[in-house]
Amino acid sequence: MLTPEPSANASAKKLSVKFARFKPGALRASLAQRTVLKSLAANVSWLVADRVIRLGVGLVVNIWIARFLGPAKFGLFNYAQAIATMFSFASTLGLPEILMRDLVGRPDRQRMILASAFALRVGGAALVLLLSMIFIVATRPTEPATWVIMAFLASAQIAQSMDVIDSEYQSRGKVSRIVLLRNLNFLVFSVLKVAAILLGAGVITFALLYSLELFVVAGLMYAAATHDGHAFAIKDATREEMRRLLKEVAPQIARLAIIGVYMRADQLLIGQLLGDAQVGIYTAATRLIEAWYLVITAVMLAVTPRLAHTFHFDHDRYDQQLTLVIRFITWASVGVALVVTVVAPTAIKLLYGTAFAAAGPVLMVHGWATVFSSLGQAVSGALVNRRLLHIGVYQALLGAAVNIGTCLLLIPLMGVVGAAVAAVVTQIATGLLLNAFFPETRHLLRIQLRAIFFR
Repeated sequence: MLTPEPSANASAKKLSVKFARFKPGALRASLAQRTVLKSLAANVSWLVADRVIRLGVGLVVNIWIARFLGPAKFGLFNYAQAIATMFSFASTLGLPEILMRDLVGRPDRQRMILASAFALRVGGAALVLLLSMIFIVATRPTEPATWVIMAFLASAQIAQSMDVIDSEYQSRGKVSRIVLLRNLNFLVFSVLKVAAILLGAGVITFALLYSLELFVVAGLMYAAATHDGHAFAIKDATREEMRRLLKEVAPQIARLAIIGVYMRADQLLIGQLLGDAQVGIYTAATRLIEAWYLVITAVMLAVTPRLAHTFHFDHDRYDQQLTLVIRFITWASVGVALVVTVVAPTAIKLLYGTAFAAAGPVLMVHGWATVFSSLGQAVSGALVNRRLLHIGVYQALLGAAVNIGTCLLLIPLMGVVGAAVAAVVTQIATGLLLNAFFPETRHLLRIQLRAIFFR
């Protein structure tokens, strides 16, 4: 009896593997994967296009507003906005990522999930408005005009409750309609802001336009969802679902509350220690670098549904995909930081004018915070998928201590540049080092290091 040669067996196995790809089941799986990838690519393209439009038009309009208002009034506007942002945790509740996961995993309960999340966000937005007004009246008791600015900016959180519709479209990979509506609305209000500049409007007018822009787009998104058959009614909300969502996001709420404090502590401390004009100087620099943050956010929003889907079925493959995402956004951020370091002083004078020249050094330093911020942002979804949000609370608490401590130490010594240094130190701690503190997150630290060093 003849026995096949080992080499013949090996060749047969290779042929078997090759032809296995052409079996009906394998073909269907391959086609399904290609469909998902095409959908993901389309999703990324639309979200990146959204950010590009906002980067281009938004930067021009914001720079024009800053030049028109000057450092002091521009700083006052951003001081009030920092207060509303600090309390925004009560409105967002950490729901966007949870919603994305639940809408992908429980499509049969879509209306109930959306309505319950919306009800929670509206209630939280009302709390944001209340807390913001209490804070501004306590810190600026003799400035009623500032109270009006604060009321307009904080009330916009109510409109942003309708972002649950955005989450629904993203969960289906169908963001094109929402992106078009957002950008149409954005361009209309950009024209209105330019008109306000030409007419010599005051700070209150710009605060009103900011709020109106978000209320109008909220109405447009709901109309689109109604037209597409994906809208919800408040009666669809249930107490049981709201309790479930609140229970799940409770650790996230605490984490976001702490992050809200330390992410805006720099502007608030500058306002209290150095005055509104220095807030304007500092914000002029951070607004430019925030343009890159928008790009990172767009990438993460686009890949989050795909990563969540992969995590459910294959943890090893999930780690591989997460490594690639981290590698891309981290090294892209390094490139951006290098460019910013070189061009910052010239760019500030060219864009904002000599009144904002002191923002140049701030921009040079702040650019490097994006590198470590991107590391943290890339693994935030992993905390959700692995149900480690309680770890995020401890990390945020330590990050807040680092940020506020370094700001209090460096702002009196170095002015607004000290606040920028504090931002870099904080992002290194929260984006990378703190993952080493907890056994549950050390695996994420290893993924980050593999991504950075191409291992």
